[in-house]
Amino acid sequence: KEGFSLLVVSHELFSAFTCHSICPSAYFQTGQNKCDLCDSSCATCSHLAKSCDTCPEGTILTPSLHSCTTSCSVGYFLLPTSVTCEPCSSSCLTCEISVSHCLNCDLDSTLPFFYNNSCLPSCPNGYTADPITKACQLSCPLGYQLPHHDEGGECEEICGDGMNMGQFECDDGNKVNGDGCSENCHVEAGYKCERGDKKTRDICTESIPPTIFLARAINDDNEIRLSFSEPMDLTLAQISDFNVQIARMDSSDFQLRELSGLQTKGTLILELKFDFNDDVYEDQEMTIFINPEGMSH
Repeated sequence: KEGFSLLVVSHELFSAFTCHSICPSAYFQTGQNKCDLCDSSCATCSHLAKSCDTCPEGTILTPSLHSCTTSCSVGYFLLPTSVTCEPCSSSCLTCEISVSHCLNCDLDSTLPFFYNNSCLPSCPNGYTADPITKACQLSCPLGYQLPHHDEGGECEEICGDGMNMGQFECDDGNKVNGDGCSENCHVEAGYKCERGDKKTRDICTESIPPTIFLARAINDDNEIRLSFSEPMDLTLAQISDFNVQIARMDSSDFQLRELSGLQTKGTLILELKFDFNDDVYEDQEMTIFINPEGMSH
């Protein structure tokens, strides 16, 4: 009937078809002049079953999303006057009371610094930025300092104070080269540094490469297996990047057909399979070099 919508009501015990000038509450009008039931999350809806206009008791409407939830999502705040969830300012990660009353900032944005419930591109004069939260404060926390002591800015970790906050590779409590941790707090070649944290300095010791053993000599399939004197933590990608050379042979004399690794009872076994050209004698003694780059304890 022109000017009226057909109401389709379905129930286990009741089915009826009636005409209305407008759809009843909890129904919405489709393009076919039918009244379809709203989603259960909506009290009323329009256009789509989940496009809420009002919400059931105990839930809050987010008008911009046309959704009903028990609490406001991240990036939205509860507006008391309308009891709706409204979007925060784009400068805020979360907010309350109003769109620009920030609770914290998006650290990956151009306004990451939090000051007086606002998000700023930098801290005001006389304030420093916490290196982790980017909150503006009057002084740096323990283990940090300003890059320029007479100016404001972002706090930087102190190198050489014996506390490793995570911004440097190591901190052994000094700025001396040659002891494993350099004057710039980088791990020096041939060393490994560990056990450092926010309260404890790093302990640096010389990193001795593991001994390689011949687990299986070359056989009819030109296969060699190698094992190590200590546990190795290597990925398949690291193993595939190994550079294998044979002494007194050019790269044209052989081809590495397969290079793989397998763990047996906690021990890494490297398996190498070669193809040799006809000029290589069967009983020729060979010295094989493996680039140890990427090997780690």
